[in-house]
Parts: sequence; C-alpha cells; structure tokens
Amino acid sequence: MLPGNYTVRLTVDGTAYEQPLEIVPDPRLDTPAEALQEQLDLLLKIRDRLSDTNKAVSRIRKIRSQVEDWEKRVKDTDAAEPVQSAGKEAREALTAIETELVDTTTKSPLMAPARLFEKLNALTEFVASADGAPPKQGYEVFDELSIRLDDLLETLDGVISSKVRAFNEAIDAAKLPPVG
Repeated sequence: MLPGNYTVRLTVDGTAYEQPLEIVPDPRLDTPAEALQEQLDLLLKIRDRLSDTNKAVSRIRKIRSQVEDWEKRVKDTDAAEPVQSAGKEAREALTAIETELVDTTTKSPLMAPARLFEKLNALTEFVASADGAPPKQGYEVFDELSIRLDDLLETLDGVISSKVRAFNEAIDAAKLPPVG
C-alpha cells in the first residue's frame, strides 16, 4: 500500500465502523512516491495475470471433469466409442495447456520445472523485494510471461471451440446434454 491517508471500514452485524489510518513512508528510505507507484502498478498487473492463470486452470479442470464424467456415464452404451474418443482428445489437449500453466506433478516443487504460474509468483517476489521502482528486467520478464499467457489462453479457446465442441457434438449425437 502506498503512503497516504486511508479509511479502514469494518462491518459487523450490519453496523459499520470506520477509522482513519495514515500510512507513512519508511523514514530510513528516500524513495520517491513515483517509484513506489510504479512498483504498485507492476505488482497489480502481475496479480491480474495470476488471476487470469487461475481462471484458466479452473476452467480447464471444470471442463475436463465434465468430460470424464460423461465418459464414465456412456461407458457401457452404444455411444461409448465416439464419446470416449472425442473425450480423450479434449482431455489431452486441455491437460497439455494446464501443464504449461501450473505444475501438475506430485514431485517436490524443487524438482519440477517452473510453470507460468510459478514464474509469475517469483516475479511478484522479485518486484516486491525492495521499496522502489522495478528494474527494467522486471518489466521485460512480465511482458514475456504475459505474451506466453495470452498465447496459452488463445490456445485454450481454440481447444474449447474445436475439441470440446467435437466432444459436445458426440454427446449431442448420442442424444445427451452438452458439456461446458
């Protein structure tokens, strides 16, 4: 939080309590307010990209779970082969994207390669490590990770519009309700 005057608000059982609060700069530092604002701005951008990553992972897991449920439901029916075949393609494509976004292994985090989510988290720590404007490298890494995330989100949309759609068409051909 940047130095300045704020109001703290707490609501309990419908009753609101407010208290003024002043955050003062660290007296040991002479960091200009603009530098702190730059740091906050980049940290907020990183937070937003982490949220985008989390939303994509949640979306992937929700769709994959629905696909798996349908594969189980049609297991012993005439529709099993086309539904399971389309489901397998959709699941594999979704899993490939998920493994680029987050570590899905059960290994120790120290032994697994860092995925996009872990890299964004590390960037947060790097940018927040000192009270001052982020270095040029912080912006460069953020831009690189953001481009990679945008590419993965675009790929995810493509998988949903193609492979998940094909799966839904197999479900529809079997006269079952779609996924998504």
